[in-house]
Amino acid sequence: MQIREMHRGEEAKAMELVKEVFTKFVAPYYVPLGIDQFMKYIELRALKRRLLSGNYALFLAEDGGRVVGVLELRDYGHISLLFVAESYQGYGLARSLFNHIRIRIAVGHPGQRVITVNASPNAKQIYEKLGFNQVGIEQEVTGIKFIPMEYYRK
Repeated sequence: MQIREMHRGEEAKAMELVKEVFTKFVAPYYVPLGIDQFMKYIELRALKRRLLSGNYALFLAEDGGRVVGVLELRDYGHISLLFVAESYQGYGLARSLFNHIRIRIAVGHPGQRVITVNASPNAKQIYEKLGFNQVGIEQEVTGIKFIPMEYYRK
């Protein structure tokens, strides 16, 4: 298993995994508008535009060359995507991805003390296991349901 920053040209592999996991585990809880909004967010053009802005970084977990986990980080302080392949769920891969970015943030951005996420309702428990706390009520914006959460780095 290897965790690393994504290289150019790997965007499609990463977004295929995100789409697959989202469709199975998150989309059933969303209204059609929310599904449409999320699919627009993970379009290759949108992802490339975010990465070119310099405010986003995408990290991959690979097993034998296969992408099995994806974490997108905005401004070294907000997780905008965290998805793990179904067959790898429950084995600590989300924790490994999170620990990887926590180290990157601590080294490259030591003043960044808070990491935020707008967790989908069915991912709330996973984020709590990672040390996040809910800081607001469940919300829905353009069909996307989320719970604001924060992690405080010591």
